[in-house]
Amino acid sequence: MFCWHFGKERYDAIMDVLAMRDSDGNIPADTAWRALQASAQDPNPEDVTSNTQWSLVYDDTALTAQIALRRNWDDVIHYDLNTNTIGR
Repeated sequence: MFCWHFGKERYDAIMDVLAMRDSDGNIPADTAWRALQASAQDPNPEDVTSNTQWSLVYDDTALTAQIALRRNWDDVIHYDLNTNTIGR
């Protein structure tokens, strides 16, 4: 059962952005980031679990990941599974 008014707005925001797939049906990383930013939750001092802790975009072809912690969209950590390296 889907709970309306508990994340529905975030779900809708993601779906709006993900509807912008490229002609091959892929979702470019910048589109995925827009979806994550659109659905991110601001901190709520009354509920520590109701805010975005981390966001992650995977590239399952290149075997890489980009990670942003606590909505710090300009400070992205890059991980490469091929070389097992982490960088910014």
